[in-house]
Amino acid sequence: MANLLKEATYEQLVQGYRETEAYYVCLVCGKVFEKGEIFEENGRFYEAKKMVEIHTEKEHGKIIDLLFEMDGKDFGLTESQLGMLKAFAYDLSDEEIFEEHQITPSTIRNYRQKLREREQQAKHLAALTHLIEQEKQNGTMHLNRKEKQIVQNSFYTDGTLKEIPSKEKKRMVVLKQIVRPLKVGKAYTKQEIDKYLKNIYLHYEDLRQTLIDAGLLLEGENQTYSKVKTK
Repeated sequence: MANLLKEATYEQLVQGYRETEAYYVCLVCGKVFEKGEIFEENGRFYEAKKMVEIHTEKEHGKIIDLLFEMDGKDFGLTESQLGMLKAFAYDLSDEEIFEEHQITPSTIRNYRQKLREREQQAKHLAALTHLIEQEKQNGTMHLNRKEKQIVQNSFYTDGTLKEIPSKEKKRMVVLKQIVRPLKVGKAYTKQEIDKYLKNIYLHYEDLRQTLIDAGLLLEGENQTYSKVKTK
């Protein structure tokens, strides 16, 4: 089985393929379908996205069945637990499970309970890892809960600044968040700094001066600027 299937994200596993800027790629065999290309199948024509869906199911079957063929360790389960999960998914009765696995009704109930617990744990872990990635993308992972609330209240959803906070503590949290993407030691031209700040705040010149006054941005010779390293 292709490593693509084992290494896929949750969203990719659900749809059965992964998407790049230019292609759709089958998770099972790695076959590539280029975006913009038209594919013929049984006298009908499909775009790449639809074609990779048709290919995956036609050539490899349902993704759920492929996942059930993987090792239990790929899900953090024992082989017995994975076998029970499959039995429950296919709605086998306790009698049918007993005939196939030779386990008692009490053991079957125990499996059900343990798998429900694992399912809830998996949801918690998936939510946590998703939020961690989201925080990293937003550049707020380093902030504590109170600081994150300040940042959330100070910016619009598109990342632009509502206004420079008047209170010193809040202002410093916001200003440090603004300069965070800048690299310490790199000299930026006035045009580069203004272009960056203009995407954040309408009054970007005021914001630039505020950053200088706060000791977060150092103005050098020939109108160059550099980020000041802070704790």
